[in-house]
Amino acid sequence: MNLRPFIDLLSKEGCLKRVSGLVDWKCELGEITRTNSLPLLFENIKDYPGLRVFTNGLSNLSSMALALGLQPGKDHKAIMSEARRKAATPLKPVLSDSGPVLENVVEGQDIDLFKFPVPQWSKYDAGRYIGTWHANVTHDPETGSRNLGVYRMQVLSPNQTTVSTSGNSHLSIQFA
Repeated sequence: MNLRPFIDLLSKEGCLKRVSGLVDWKCELGEITRTNSLPLLFENIKDYPGLRVFTNGLSNLSSMALALGLQPGKDHKAIMSEARRKAATPLKPVLSDSGPVLENVVEGQDIDLFKFPVPQWSKYDAGRYIGTWHANVTHDPETGSRNLGVYRMQVLSPNQTTVSTSGNSHLSIQFA
């Protein structure tokens, strides 16, 4: 399931909280996220009219159940059992030359990460993080291996981020 249909499903099932009041991307969005246990869709972000930020997508059992194709209300044991079953038989990636992800391609000098409402999640963060609890998909051009992992990515400039990875992670091995 793609993100937009997942957000729609959360909304349909009453598992999504829409935040329509003005929210500052600098620390306030992160504070609201940390103090809520529901998936949140921020629809009015300071300095970013018309753009939205989705957080807490897997913050409770009901949203995890929906993500796995189960009905909300399943208990922890049933959800973990389904997650283990699906992890034991991973889907092969489907490579495509077309699709919604390719409808808005920006390259070269036109790249500007600050066009997006990238949050500064906490006053303790060194800056804005475009990725905090998300999936990075990488491909090693030499070995052909693929990696899916969760790595924080701090925005340093309009076209540059860091990737925080430990020395034993698959991404670090690919970099090496």
